Amino acid sequence: MKPSIFIVSLAWRSGRLLITSLLVMSLLLTSGCGGCNKPKPTAKKAKQQEKEKPKPKKKPFISKRPVVVPSDDEDNGTQLNSLKPGHWTTITQQMISNEADVQVEIRSQVIDQFENGVRIENTAYELVSTRAAAMPKERLREFESLFFVPRSGRRILRNRVVHRRNGATLLNSSRPATPMPAYQCFMVVLSREPDRLKFLKTVASVESLAVYEDGQPPVHYNRVAFLKPKAKFVPLPSHPLTWTSISTVLWDRIDPNLVTPQQQAALVDWLHWGGRLIVNGPGSLERLRGSFLDPYLPADRTEAVELTAESLREFNQQWSVPTTKEKTTIELKPGQVMVAVRLKVKNNGYFVSNSDELLAEGKVGRGSILVTSFSLVDRAVLTWKSFDSFLNGCLLRRPRRKFDVGLVDGGESRLDTELSGQDARLVSNLRYFSRDTPRNQRGRWAADPISGVAGWNDFSGTAEAARNALKEAAGISVPPVDFVMRTLFVYLLVIVPLNWLFFRLIGRVEWAWVAAPLIAVVGSIGVIRVAELDIGFARSRTEIATLELHGGYSRGHLTRYTALYTSLTSQYSMTLDEPTALAQPFASGDSFSLKSYDKIHTVGLKRGRNIKLEGFHVSSNSTSMIHSEQMYELGGPFRFTGDDQKGWSLRNESQTAIKDVGLLWKENEQIQVAWVGDLPAGQVKPIEFGPVTSPQWQISQWGKVRTFQSARDKDDGELRLRDLWAVAVQRLTLEDGEVRMVGWSDAEPPGATFRPAASQTRIQTFVVGHFWPSELKLATHDVNLPPKKDLDSIDILRDEDLLPTGKDIILPPTSSRAVPK
Repeated sequence: MKPSIFIVSLAWRSGRLLITSLLVMSLLLTSGCGGCNKPKPTAKKAKQQEKEKPKPKKKPFISKRPVVVPSDDEDNGTQLNSLKPGHWTTITQQMISNEADVQVEIRSQVIDQFENGVRIENTAYELVSTRAAAMPKERLREFESLFFVPRSGRRILRNRVVHRRNGATLLNSSRPATPMPAYQCFMVVLSREPDRLKFLKTVASVESLAVYEDGQPPVHYNRVAFLKPKAKFVPLPSHPLTWTSISTVLWDRIDPNLVTPQQQAALVDWLHWGGRLIVNGPGSLERLRGSFLDPYLPADRTEAVELTAESLREFNQQWSVPTTKEKTTIELKPGQVMVAVRLKVKNNGYFVSNSDELLAEGKVGRGSILVTSFSLVDRAVLTWKSFDSFLNGCLLRRPRRKFDVGLVDGGESRLDTELSGQDARLVSNLRYFSRDTPRNQRGRWAADPISGVAGWNDFSGTAEAARNALKEAAGISVPPVDFVMRTLFVYLLVIVPLNWLFFRLIGRVEWAWVAAPLIAVVGSIGVIRVAELDIGFARSRTEIATLELHGGYSRGHLTRYTALYTSLTSQYSMTLDEPTALAQPFASGDSFSLKSYDKIHTVGLKRGRNIKLEGFHVSSNSTSMIHSEQMYELGGPFRFTGDDQKGWSLRNESQTAIKDVGLLWKENEQIQVAWVGDLPAGQVKPIEFGPVTSPQWQISQWGKVRTFQSARDKDDGELRLRDLWAVAVQRLTLEDGEVRMVGWSDAEPPGATFRPAASQTRIQTFVVGHFWPSELKLATHDVNLPPKKDLDSIDILRDEDLLPTGKDIILPPTSSRAVPK
């Protein structure tokens, strides 16, 4: 082989080997060992794979547990659901629909441990409260429900949410409730920083020091509910008749614009019927300027001031408990001041006596408002050893106390012998004429042993009087003699002369004998129909209403007691135009007992633009009754004005005319009376008081009013208001300084519709009004200090709203310090 050929062949073989080696190495580098270096997916592909993964399926509907209003965070954590037996209560619950927009109905009912509805006391009915609601998709909504809390039995609150179209149950939540004692009420604290007021839960004014036998629970006069405003609202009840378990509201620097119009109206109604509002310091006063409460506030703030030991001297003398063992006054160190503002009274307000013009107070109907010029969480106030006495006597307006310091656990007695330590009238000043009147004997406002005061009450003196009057008057009325004679004359005229004359004219006299039986049948049907229209034999409605009002206020409290009679079994509905109305079956009396063959009927209270009570069953030839209440627009107030020199006058600025009006005035334990007579709407009449003119009637003219007299024959069917008059004039004693107006009206209060309608209706309204003195009685401190208890540390915070501008104020440090409970 030639060298050149050999060289070329070797190069070719080497090149092929090199190429082969390079190919093998590239394959090894590309595939690796067993595919360890697999290519990673791109971010877009990973996102797509994440979307394709199956997600956990959400429940179609979710709800949080029901919450009683009012209640604070601690109650929410322990799920106490504290509420008052015998009262209507507001419940809120948050819900969400995850799949679609849906229209639902929320059905609220109190059930027992066997999930049966709790029967209304002394009736054969149970109540379900309903309301329509819209649930947009994936939007958390909070809904308000109303429950009537029975006076006895186990109480479980159940909210059932059903589809409005097909009735399917979407949600079903139940929570047990904790009944509050009769004497206990809520003290609501509205504060942006509720922690700085938590000490109120353990002061002696709230937690009684009275000693009871072993095994008895301690007495807590108030359940303090700290309500912190949420993003756009304050968690307060929006229905005025669910405020009855609240005795006091402490307003601490809350923006009034967060209170809804419905809550505003409810709060003002509550004030007029006896609520107590405490406005804490200048920061709160400034925020309330120009608000819905401004027409009722007793004072405005003007300028900032500094309080020294000298400027507090009179205040200390009035409100510090005298003792020789320790200092009980507000103590300020040299150079230390308390920050406050100067008050200027308005709206008939006044300065609390002997308080250095640091406290202003004003009456609002039966209730009142107190304004402090300084903050109740100022360090000097919190460390004040007489603070609990000040809270009891001045802020809460309760009788002064005397403590037995010789006992280990302490003890207390109230220097008001008519009120015991567990009396609801000691804690709450709320009173309603239809709920709190004494039943059997003369005396002051009564307290129920289970529901306390201001609870829904079918057995008060007023309710009992209305029930007796309805039982005497309800049902059918005996037809008068002239009706019987007219009917008989027409029947005889048709069947004898007219029958004979008709067939005589057509020449068929013998047919008159054939027509006589037919005329008798048709005549009988006609007589029955005419009798139904004349005496209400088919259906009748008899109603007694009570209208209670307070001077200077254009809203009243209207209670209807309605008796429905029917000759044929009927299902009634009652529609009330006022959205604040409440209604349920009215107990027939104490002697009611449910027979084994009696059927329990469910009635529904449907809430919407109006209120509708549905499914009220009335058996044939029987009478059943309904009890309803509402706040009632008068169209203007009643005003009692004047003085002894210029004379007195009573002005009716409402749209309600009242008949046979009389006034009773108690002053210095002496009662004076005045006769007014009829008082039409829009009129004013001069008033001249004098001594009682009749021992029996108080005012002799009342003895001539037929509707105030007792029926001679209890079966005469006439509607009388005698027993109600006796409750208002003879049984319920007047408070010192009170002027009480009593009258009546035969006009039907508008706003109620019944289906089926009655052919006979009788309605009378009893009117009672209260005009209160412009000032409360002088309050004072306790006799001595309560026994010392263990101390808890709390944070004392500065109130930045109290700082005067342009001045150098010496403030104590903001560290924690132990203060008395």
